[in-house]
Amino acid sequence: MAILKHIRENGPCTRADVATALSIAPPTASNHLAALETAGLIESTPPRSEARSGQWVRYTVIPERVTELYVALGEFLGQSRL
Repeated sequence: MAILKHIRENGPCTRADVATALSIAPPTASNHLAALETAGLIESTPPRSEARSGQWVRYTVIPERVTELYVALGEFLGQSRL
């Protein structure tokens, strides 16, 4: 959540931006960014699969996907109380 919030408020951001802002190790940031990208919540430019070694990859939040997930979670939590 902290990574999504940081990118949304400060994006586009690099892995180093995220790691520094959140005081986490760059490999940790990289792992979480990859998971968020796989989940479709963020996108990278250039795409990670096309980035060359040493090239800075910048991440942005996909607001529509975050909203879909937020709504789905709210519906799920609402249903679980019934």
